Amino acid sequence: MAVSEADVRQVFRGLENGNRGKFFDHVADNVDWMVEGAHSLAAHYRSKGDFLAGSFANRIMPLGAQLVVEHVMVRDDEAVVELRSLATAKDGVRFDTRYCWVVHFAGEIIDQVRAYLDSAMVARLFDENRNLIQSSTRSHNGKVLGVRRGEGIESREPESQSGERLSNSSL
Repeated sequence: MAVSEADVRQVFRGLENGNRGKFFDHVADNVDWMVEGAHSLAAHYRSKGDFLAGSFANRIMPLGAQLVVEHVMVRDDEAVVELRSLATAKDGVRFDTRYCWVVHFAGEIIDQVRAYLDSAMVARLFDENRNLIQSSTRSHNGKVLGVRRGEGIESREPESQSGERLSNSSL
């Protein structure tokens, strides 16, 4: 069944209203969530629980932070959703940035997400809020490891254009 723009906007309304729980009611427990980029949140989460536990923006951003849907493009059971953050970090810094999520729907439930965000903005936000992030959650290379409730979080290593993983020594 194809998803409509109205369906997508309805699912994302919870994020717009600062009620992320309402949004996550529409996310599969076994969601495959990839946060792309060259920043500490870039990871491959294999469940909703692991994504929520590993998303350290929760420690920096107050609950109820809003994401506003600016554009939606839909084809069949996939949607591209452009979002804008209208949040202020707990330290008072304005977090004004944009996201692009490519989401796949299985009926009314999101089962896959590829999320793209401003790597420089995330790095700045984390640098300015280090005291809110436990140091034990970072690996030797600074990647966020997450608070694991399972084995679902993998740190992302850069890939070549052919899709091969690049080690730090090959960069």
